[in-house]
Amino acid sequence: MKSEKGKNGLYWALFACLPLLYFFLFGRSGWSDTDQGFIQGLSWRVICGQISYRDFFYVRPPLSLYLHSLELRLLPENHAILLSRLNCYLMMAASVLFFSLSLKKVLSKEENMWNWPLFASLGFVISVHNYPPMPWHTVDGIFFASLGFFLLISFPNWKGMVPGMAALFLAALCKQPFYLAPVLGCVLMALQPDFRVIRLVPPLVTLLLCVGIFLGSLYSLDSRLPGLFLAQTSGSTSLQDLFAAGISPYFVPFLLICALLFTRWILLRWFPRQKWMGQLLQWSPGFYFALALTILMYRAYKTEAFQAPGLGYSQLLLLASVFWGTHFFREKREAATLILALTGISWAAGISWGYPFPIMAATPLLAGSLMFARVLYPENLPRFTLHLALGFCILVSFYLYQFPYRDYPRAECVYNLGDHFPKLSGIKTGPFFYAKYGNLAEELSKLGQKTWMVMPAMPLAHYLHGQSPPPIADWVHNAEINWDKNRAEITRRLDQEVETVFLELDKLDEAEKGGKYGAKLARYVKENWKSAYKTPYFEVYQNPFR
Repeated sequence: MKSEKGKNGLYWALFACLPLLYFFLFGRSGWSDTDQGFIQGLSWRVICGQISYRDFFYVRPPLSLYLHSLELRLLPENHAILLSRLNCYLMMAASVLFFSLSLKKVLSKEENMWNWPLFASLGFVISVHNYPPMPWHTVDGIFFASLGFFLLISFPNWKGMVPGMAALFLAALCKQPFYLAPVLGCVLMALQPDFRVIRLVPPLVTLLLCVGIFLGSLYSLDSRLPGLFLAQTSGSTSLQDLFAAGISPYFVPFLLICALLFTRWILLRWFPRQKWMGQLLQWSPGFYFALALTILMYRAYKTEAFQAPGLGYSQLLLLASVFWGTHFFREKREAATLILALTGISWAAGISWGYPFPIMAATPLLAGSLMFARVLYPENLPRFTLHLALGFCILVSFYLYQFPYRDYPRAECVYNLGDHFPKLSGIKTGPFFYAKYGNLAEELSKLGQKTWMVMPAMPLAHYLHGQSPPPIADWVHNAEINWDKNRAEITRRLDQEVETVFLELDKLDEAEKGGKYGAKLARYVKENWKSAYKTPYFEVYQNPFR
């Protein structure tokens, strides 16, 4: 018993070290001047006294902006961007821990099947994969959702229900797909074996109070804010977007699972006594998982570029969890309900315009998939399965991290962006961004106190320069400002408030695009403003209306 506890302690120590290890190994390398400054650029507006929806356009709920404005205030100024990457790893590790502890409390009643700290370590490695660590509303939503379910599961009375439902409401304030979180919390409690209607009173009252406090806070700041919030956070996402991110990526993995089940039925019917058949079927999902990761490594090797977690393996894990939860809902109601509820959070995390993968909340999917695998195959999974999977995933993760998101390979990211903007101290990039930011710093030094914008997407520019941004937006992709609905107001503010616009030469193709990823405001500048001059990285326009 003592040796078992000592081994668990060692594994928990491994898990605790993982976010620090990932930060020190990978946290300084790579830069993307779009995604990696998006939330913090808006948080800088909050610090400057601007109010979301009234003073600038934002198409999501506001919590992430205010959460990370606090982060920018508390961290050392010249290392806040760098340390926010560590905070991202820590938040993801905390989410994995909350998910794992919730699962352990319920699944251990069925069977003490896993080494839980090793399981949590595997969940962390898969969840972070080679995603760039940065403040993001999806990370925040997963964190608050995992905390909420942990409180609901760990303290099944009002002491857990009230803060648990409050945490699920905070998840909903990060991103629209997480509106599902409070609903899943209520469903989880309603489907417990010892359910009584009276038990729903505390969470529902808490939820109503949270909604009232949120809307009341908006109204107290400005009586127009509740209406502006509803107007700007609705309409930018369509049912087609939901289908594209939340349904269509699951078609092929669904067919794979059906093919696996059908093949198993056929082979066991024809060869019922063949031991090798059971072993083959037992390992086949693992082979697919390993093959998908190997293909990603090969793609990274060939392209020397970041690889998103495609090939459907994260969707396959989600569907396997749903299969297990629905199949055993009556027989193992408590465990199945929890698996399905947490899988719902993973599904919500994968509803994204640019990142439609449920992998960032992989921990529930791993649990459901392992439950699915243990029941599906004639033989039990070997005890070293988690060790083997963790080792392989660490190897894949290490290799894929050699190719940072939208930057040069890690070996070529040797230039310190802090040379041009001290607030980026410690972040290493390749030659392109180093030269581009040097060019921007030189140009901004000539402007004095003139108002300016960089288009279409360098949202951290005003924060780095230390200047309050004009009240429009920082990332002017059509989807990010709901261009079709807000065009008249946006162009009015631009012509009235801004004196100089820097159009990024490397992104001018976006000015010609329609759809979500175009930037029609940049095209408006090209067609209606006066071209002043060009630099190696920018085309500079002056306001003809001032």
